[in-house]
Amino acid sequence: METRTLLFIVFAIAAISCKQRPEPFDESRLYAIDELYVQKTYRDLSQVKNEPVEQVTKLVYFNMNASRVPAEIFALKYLNSLELTKNKISHLPKKTADLQYLQSIYLRMNAFKKFPSILYRLDHLHIVDLSDNMVKKLPDDLDRLKAIEELYLVNNMIVQLPSSLYRCKTLRILNLNNNQLSAVSDSLAGLVHLEKLMLRHNSFTGLPGVLHEMRNLKYLELSNNQIPRAELEKFAAENPRIKVTF
Repeated sequence: METRTLLFIVFAIAAISCKQRPEPFDESRLYAIDELYVQKTYRDLSQVKNEPVEQVTKLVYFNMNASRVPAEIFALKYLNSLELTKNKISHLPKKTADLQYLQSIYLRMNAFKKFPSILYRLDHLHIVDLSDNMVKKLPDDLDRLKAIEELYLVNNMIVQLPSSLYRCKTLRILNLNNNQLSAVSDSLAGLVHLEKLMLRHNSFTGLPGVLHEMRNLKYLELSNNQIPRAELEKFAAENPRIKVTF
């Protein structure tokens, strides 16, 4: 079977896998593909760049041992979700700014040491996942993420949060599990839309007082710190609207 035909069949399965009832294979439907999954089955995206995938809105480029973002990705101008998980990527090129429809980007398990500032140029970016990298410090202009709602920075090496983070007023979910934090600023109260805050496995020795002021907080993770259990139990009792795990 030729490679082109095999690719067509694989893409067709991905495109119609959500259907409850199987339908006859119809090659013309490939022109309506909106999700594309690329794993180690393919050596690189050059095998698919001539396929009819211009309308793809979600791309998963997973575990490809890539050290850079393939140039072919930037031709997918309608992308709104990009997953580059489990590669060896350490930076995002300037062409990333061409993905103006992008709403979510997943960069877990790569080699980033710095927060990619090119993301500031994506005006509709709601979700950033930079977990499982080697980030030690967040930038002082993080508030340039004007539309950010969910920020995942799990399992990095962050010791301190910049004031710019507290100015990300649209944040609803902030996951800082598995870092080296020992304090948060009282400015955290300025994140008035924050609903979920995860601080598990850090270096807190006491409960940050500002948590009492988080009026819209619904979920709080504080396990695997050095906060006295009695202090945590008291906070949970005083704030029954918040689900606290400790």
